[in-house]
Amino acid sequence: MKIKRLVALLAVLLLSIGMLSGCDILGQNPTETTEGPLIKDNPFEPTESGMFIRDNGTAAGAEVTDFAQDYYDIAELKTHVEALVAEYNQNKAGLNYAYAEDAPSGKNLPVAISRLSQADGKVTLILECLTPADYITINDLNLTSNGLKSLTKYTVAEWKNTGKTLGGELKDVTGAVVGADKALGNETYHVVVCDGATCLQVQGEVKYMSKNVTYVDVDTVKTPAGEVSYIIYR
Repeated sequence: MKIKRLVALLAVLLLSIGMLSGCDILGQNPTETTEGPLIKDNPFEPTESGMFIRDNGTAAGAEVTDFAQDYYDIAELKTHVEALVAEYNQNKAGLNYAYAEDAPSGKNLPVAISRLSQADGKVTLILECLTPADYITINDLNLTSNGLKSLTKYTVAEWKNTGKTLGGELKDVTGAVVGADKALGNETYHVVVCDGATCLQVQGEVKYMSKNVTYVDVDTVKTPAGEVSYIIYR
């Protein structure tokens, strides 16, 4: 059975479209980040729709949608989302659950509801996913012309072993052009390949990116629709 986009579900229930809306551009004249102590525990607290990718390849995705009218029913929305997530997990892994704590011991759900909350006229839905592909698939983001077709993470060492090359020019966080040799100089860094649009937070510090990527903050970037983008982070 085809999985309906959660975005489309939100659109029907909330009478508004919940497509990925990018993220606020916070960075102002950033300077090149240093090799000082690395912070890996920045929480994923989205104010806009987007994704969070971890070093181990798991992901979280968020949909943040207007939910201001009195006749909107958060309980009804919760019921629909739970059913949709449980259906996806049943089809993908034979696990008919929507929450990680309800799954049998030792079983990981492909998608689990982490948060569904309403505040300040908005509803926020956060899903924990075993892979970025699970989030993309359950939302059908790859089926929209301006959506996210795929998102894949490698270590630099893994990327080099694929034999692939980074397409297009790269830049550092100041906007200065850098070569691929410099960007891939540290094999413990991570490479994220995005095909399409998303607001992406990484579990670390963004170091280099494709020229088509917008730098937002130390751990966050915005990628454009219809293009392949590369982000290198430590």
